[in-house]
Amino acid sequence: MRNKITFASIKDILNKSLNKQYIKGNSYEVIYCIKTVNRISKKELKMGKKLLLIIIYVSILSVCHSNAQSMNDKWDENNKTYTNYTCGFYWNLHEDLLWTKQPLRQKDAVFGAVDIETRTVAYITATPIKASTNDIWSYESELRRGQKDAFKEITGAQIIETGKVIFAGKNALKTKVTYNLAQDDRFKNSDIKMLMVQYSILLQNYVVTFSVLATQDIENELNKYGLCIENVFFNGVVLTNPKQLK
Repeated sequence: MRNKITFASIKDILNKSLNKQYIKGNSYEVIYCIKTVNRISKKELKMGKKLLLIIIYVSILSVCHSNAQSMNDKWDENNKTYTNYTCGFYWNLHEDLLWTKQPLRQKDAVFGAVDIETRTVAYITATPIKASTNDIWSYESELRRGQKDAFKEITGAQIIETGKVIFAGKNALKTKVTYNLAQDDRFKNSDIKMLMVQYSILLQNYVVTFSVLATQDIENELNKYGLCIENVFFNGVVLTNPKQLK
């Protein structure tokens, strides 16, 4: 079975952190939602180098929506697999979690799914660009500049890791961000700390960004088993030729 951990179920590992995830004085279920921040200069727009940044915020019993990117794609509910025929990839989400597709209709959003029990979100955006090369490393300076400017405006958000990496066999840009809810006045009584891991690659003239949003407690629990968000949730991403998916 794909993504199988033999010594322990990922779900069991994640469940150990659930009793730590709460907002003090509030018994409502907490659902993780996604907010987009688009920071782009006129020069970058003309060059076709734009970046859609994803950050997390917590919403009590609500999900935010806007306009989505139109794609030729499919969500296989039974196998928990998202396939994108336009860009040429599929993502087998981890089988130990109960993923439910979310109608996240943000600009450039193509897919979102959440496991409510562990409060984990998988999310994909595809931003069209006019690229002269299929290597995203060539656009690192522009993308990083946009990230830095955008996260300055997000209370409690901090970029803790960036780098050039190989993701699913392709050059990618990795970003890791923490978000401390206690620094946001709306959630000042909360002790929840959140983590976003994001990989961006160039596919078919799209900047495709794969993101996983989770709590710091989940990351800490995984670390006890020599695991992390990166090697648990992203190993189901497979890149291929769009024609091979037809």
